[in-house]
Amino acid sequence: NPNPNPNPKVNVDADGDRHFAGFGARPVSSADFADTAPNPDLEPDAAAVVAAADVLLTGTLGLAAPKSAGFARRAAAAARRAGRDVMVDVNWRPVFWDGAEAAARDTILKYVRDTATMVKVTDEEAAWLFPDEISPEAALEAPERLLGDDFFPGAELVLVTAGEYGSAGARRGGARGHRQAAFDVDAVETTGAGDAFSAGMLHYLLTMGGDDLAEGLRFASAVGALVTTKYGAWSQPQFDEVISFVGKAT
Repeated sequence: NPNPNPNPKVNVDADGDRHFAGFGARPVSSADFADTAPNPDLEPDAAAVVAAADVLLTGTLGLAAPKSAGFARRAAAAARRAGRDVMVDVNWRPVFWDGAEAAARDTILKYVRDTATMVKVTDEEAAWLFPDEISPEAALEAPERLLGDDFFPGAELVLVTAGEYGSAGARRGGARGHRQAAFDVDAVETTGAGDAFSAGMLHYLLTMGGDDLAEGLRFASAVGALVTTKYGAWSQPQFDEVISFVGKAT
């Protein structure tokens, strides 16, 4: 693909919080990037990989461009046909989207409702998706509400993250959701913390029994917290490091 790869600019404030600030000096539509045009010749192989996986985890940035949006929808459909779970990280990043915000909201919400059996969303993203129905505080305090018919009726699990305010989660059929306080760490940069949280939760669900959502939230939160103690989005901790961290924090 002759088009450039995306090189987003990230600003980090004094508290370690990151803010996506565009793509540097060269103005460009997100649809011009290489990762918005998947190679159609590889799609049959990708569908086979998806069907064989335990879980398909997707974000929503690919929905901002037609070709990658179609690929994402077909991948999710292949996973569902194969009886696999699909986790969708709402991952709202306005800098990647051209056009009206309302249209982006509708696109993302339809994709999540059509495909996700598990949803990961921040407290602010929940309020952004449902501005008349729920506040950030309510999403964190009562995540089970997000499994209702007016929110994510097809999901079996919802996860809500809120940075320094911790995280929460709920399973369909559970009486109430679970709340996890944030770990006290010396954060230098939050880039990648949400992705690390999702990876930690999937690791717990797939390899550590997966029965105790409160335990899963604690493990996933520890993975996300450790990522914030180093610069860069690629500083993912090793399993033993997470277990040691959780043990010391208990």
